[in-house]
Amino acid sequence: MGFFGSIHQMKAVRRIAVVLGAVALAVVSVVVVNGLYSAWALLDLAWSAVVRFVNLF
Repeated sequence: MGFFGSIHQMKAVRRIAVVLGAVALAVVSVVVVNGLYSAWALLDLAWSAVVRFVNLF
């Protein structure tokens, strides 16, 4: 009984680890995508500012 219990416990631990890994991966990808979007927005803002500045002359 104890042997089967330990196998069941291992499966549970592995499942928890997989879930935590998936959650961490999702969080990291969301942060990276948001970072790319904000970097792109900043680049867009800077580019439009440069274009406006050049149009003054």
